[in-house]
Amino acid sequence: MIPSLVFLFPAYRPPPVLLDLVVGTARADSSHSIIVVDDGSGAEFTDLFRTLETVCNVTVLRHSRNQGKGAALKTGFRYALDHFPRAVGVTTADADGQHRLQDILHVGRTLESHPAILVLGVRDFSRKVPFRSRTGNSMSRRLWKRITGQSLEDTQTGLRGIPMSVVPAILSLPSSRYDYELEVLATLTRLHLEVRPVPIHTIYPEGNRSSHFRLIEDTLLISKVFLRCRLRRL
Repeated sequence: MIPSLVFLFPAYRPPPVLLDLVVGTARADSSHSIIVVDDGSGAEFTDLFRTLETVCNVTVLRHSRNQGKGAALKTGFRYALDHFPRAVGVTTADADGQHRLQDILHVGRTLESHPAILVLGVRDFSRKVPFRSRTGNSMSRRLWKRITGQSLEDTQTGLRGIPMSVVPAILSLPSSRYDYELEVLATLTRLHLEVRPVPIHTIYPEGNRSSHFRLIEDTLLISKVFLRCRLRRL
């Protein structure tokens, strides 16, 4: 059976809620395929990923060591393109509980209804969110607006619906960590892909303690993406 949609969860040392999200996604529509990428989480997470493998239509891919969120996304994109090239596209979602199941499914259904657009799950930063997350997204939005002339409310969202037709273009990007998602956004903007923002709930479990974002290193990597965009005018 050819899946209409592929759902992709890049995961590094994920909390137990990942199992609930994957099971819920699988139960919502048995025609969808789900990819989970274990980005070198380690032996203590072996049982969780083995349990995920028993869920219908779920494929678990593994990195022997941690390579970064971008690398995990590319591993999943590559598998989706190789095994499900006729699917509408890939819906990516974070594995740490920041996205509600209903929002993940809503972004997927929006992509399914509009297979030639980029769907972004947009969070509401006017609500109470951790200072680091609020500040980082605010700076990113302003830089994006200055460089591209476009207003995006959430440039760092991990909940996205990406058409399969553009997956080859984003597989060739060199970034491998959190900067990869911004590189993807810049690349799809250059391709003049229409963007459809979809409001989603804003959730930061335990003040975002589960995030593996490296404040200094990853901020520098993201800054380099903006610099490259400015030098080539995106």
